[in-house]
Amino acid sequence: MKLLSRYYASLIAVFMLISPLAFSAAESSQRLDDRGAIKDFTQAIRLNRQDGESYSNRGLGYANQGNYQQPISDYNRGLAQILGEKNSIVKIKVENLGYEDLQNLKAKIPQNVTMLTFDDGPNPEITPKILDLLDKYNQKATFFVLGAQAREHPEIVRESKRRGHEIAIHTMTHPDLRQITPEERRQEIQQSVKVLKSILGENFKPVWFRAPYGALSPGIREQAYRSRNNEITKEINEYNLGLAHWTIITDDYVRNPKVSEIANQISNGSGNILVMHDSWKKNHTVAALEIGLKRLEEQGVTSIRMSDLFER
Repeated sequence: MKLLSRYYASLIAVFMLISPLAFSAAESSQRLDDRGAIKDFTQAIRLNRQDGESYSNRGLGYANQGNYQQPISDYNRGLAQILGEKNSIVKIKVENLGYEDLQNLKAKIPQNVTMLTFDDGPNPEITPKILDLLDKYNQKATFFVLGAQAREHPEIVRESKRRGHEIAIHTMTHPDLRQITPEERRQEIQQSVKVLKSILGENFKPVWFRAPYGALSPGIREQAYRSRNNEITKEINEYNLGLAHWTIITDDYVRNPKVSEIANQISNGSGNILVMHDSWKKNHTVAALEIGLKRLEEQGVTSIRMSDLFER
């Protein structure tokens, strides 16, 4: 009888040891099984970090990008439906997207897409809010970052790239390129690329460059944006960067910005490249973006990265 009692006691002890493990495994399995319904990529990545299982093993099409798992196939499948047929993305081959180039190319931009771009960041107060809004509405953007800001906030640059956005060059310190020497311009470009490579890895190859103020030539208004046969444009191209201008610049940079007007510019941005700013005290940009993204969603318009449509 004593032997039998000891046997049952041993069984009970073993059960008590393994039951928490079984519950934990079941709970983890439930998290994995629920993933099919997860639409928030940020939440999905967070879950992936919790249980350590690669999404590529779950058939959700994640690609390993260094130290994180980036959701790409769902976005690319949707992009193929927008821009092309039979799962092929129809790209437009360009050398530059300067002011004159875009006058001719604008008609080729599909009307069910827009390209949201953000200059002058990253900013620790504004940029994370913009990233969350883009995630919320499943939209992508291109960030033209300043090297000096990127150096101060490398984690935001990495997070922007991790969430699937494009990182581009906006100089190191935001000078008027017309007012500095050729050597100073080269330093602005070289240092910016160097900083971003130190953050994103040596394999990072930026595609686009946007001049501060969009200014490349002497003159005012549109004449200042002229880029063809321009010495500054040639310097930019020497670094295998394409000039990237815009077709709409929103009013988020004016002295007394109005959220309603900026939101209207965003929501009327189909078939355009829009400029906004993720720099200091741009809370009005965040407020307008929330309204504008909701309207774009209602219109069936998708924001894409510049390199999704234009290829150098």
